[in-house]
Amino acid sequence: MMIIDKMKNMEHYKYLLMLFIFGSILFLNNACNNNEEINDEKETLQTDEKPQREVELEYFQTDAGWGYDVIINGKNYIHQTHLPCECGGEGFASKEKAMKAAEFLKQKIENYDRSLQISRAQLDSLGAL
Repeated sequence: MMIIDKMKNMEHYKYLLMLFIFGSILFLNNACNNNEEINDEKETLQTDEKPQREVELEYFQTDAGWGYDVIINGKNYIHQTHLPCECGGEGFASKEKAMKAAEFLKQKIENYDRSLQISRAQLDSLGAL
């Protein structure tokens, strides 16, 4: 009779163990799904909420040539007195060339491009060298 009682207790523990495992799986599955929803909400906020940028350009002449200022929302962010590449510190040869480079940079800023660098090849293709 004792063996039968022990077997009944073992059956009882098996059911409790299975219930615990099943409950744990449900809990973990729910926790993972909630985490994915939170991550989706964060991505939506990061991609949808871009600050409005008002970009203005101003041009000036220096002893080395022409340069430009990039003003974003009323604050001067870039004061470019020379060609934005390793070109010996010289300015742009004309106001028109400075304008081409500045307009290119303005487009990058308005498109939220992370890299605001302008290479020598890009300046050349713009006709700004």
